[in-house]
Amino acid sequence: MMIEKKRRTFMSFSMFVGLVLILLGVVLFLLTQDVLSYREVLAYFLLGLGAIFFIGVMARYAQPSRRSFMWCRITTSLVILSAGGAVLGGIGEWWPLIVILVGAGLLINTLLRR
Repeated sequence: MMIEKKRRTFMSFSMFVGLVLILLGVVLFLLTQDVLSYREVLAYFLLGLGAIFFIGVMARYAQPSRRSFMWCRITTSLVILSAGGAVLGGIGEWWPLIVILVGAGLLINTLLRR
């Protein structure tokens, strides 16, 4: 019997969950030490989560055989990153950042397809 080797990716699900838990722990620790306010906790968590998503997208893109659903993943990471930036900077002033980042994601996706 031959056992097929399962391909490992740079960003596996358990690695993703581990990074999210570390991010949550760091943010909550900073909250309990009175370094961050509740509003900043949400903003930094969203920024970190968006960064983790984006790193996962770039790791997936680096592997030629695993390039499925890239547009959806890039859009998700950019929206989460911009939501964190909007909360941190004040939603009334920073909401156009979401539109700009989605447009940048479209451009990046188009350039990478060619």
